[in-house]
Amino acid sequence: MTDREIAQAIRRADADALRHQLEDSKIVLCEAGIALHRRYGWGSKRIGDFIDVVQEVEDECSADPRRSMIQILDEETGIEIKPDADGPGWRDLAFLNADVEYQFKSIPEYRCMRSRQIRWIKPTFYALVFVALHRKCGWGAERMRRLLADMQGLGIRSSKQARKLYKQEIGVALEVRQE
Repeated sequence: MTDREIAQAIRRADADALRHQLEDSKIVLCEAGIALHRRYGWGSKRIGDFIDVVQEVEDECSADPRRSMIQILDEETGIEIKPDADGPGWRDLAFLNADVEYQFKSIPEYRCMRSRQIRWIKPTFYALVFVALHRKCGWGAERMRRLLADMQGLGIRSSKQARKLYKQEIGVALEVRQE
């Protein structure tokens, strides 16, 4: 492969991961809003303010690129989120744990890593929501576990479906700061 072909392959893999990231972020924020509304009676203003808090926490946590959001949640609350209950945890994966050293040897290996990362995007956004609830609202692990079950129980599969249900339940459209 030429250097140009390598760069194109990396850009395609990165673009696919970004598309999933945008989709999953909307799904998780809608799930959180709906679950907080249903279980705790949060209204549209409080949910909107909380989404702003989630974005502030994301900025805070992004300042340390050596720690993943999933790692931060585990360290601060003892909650470990994984895509599969019996699958590997964040400690086992180089892209979620800066202490694991790894160099890619080929483009297929890089694409494989990116496809594996995609499975971790939604759990990463769950972790972000829970770090925000823990840091800014004082929530404990058991309360967050109940909310996670509520969120996952919604069965939302697309951001379009999520935004529609969010608007029906909350009464306003989801608003997320664009970077």
